[in-house]
Amino acid sequence: MRRTEAYRHAGGLPVSCRTVDDADRRAELVSWGVDAIMSNDVNGVVKSCDGRA
Repeated sequence: MRRTEAYRHAGGLPVSCRTVDDADRRAELVSWGVDAIMSNDVNGVVKSCDGRA
């Protein structure tokens, strides 16, 4: 997780990302622990989150 996201999480703020349609980028964001991912590819987001969406 990047420093900005870690700082926000430490302060209790959720971290979200929008319009992430690339599967590799979504996987990276999931590994960072983001709280929400918005995308035009909803099924891809669910797959990226191993069904934990």
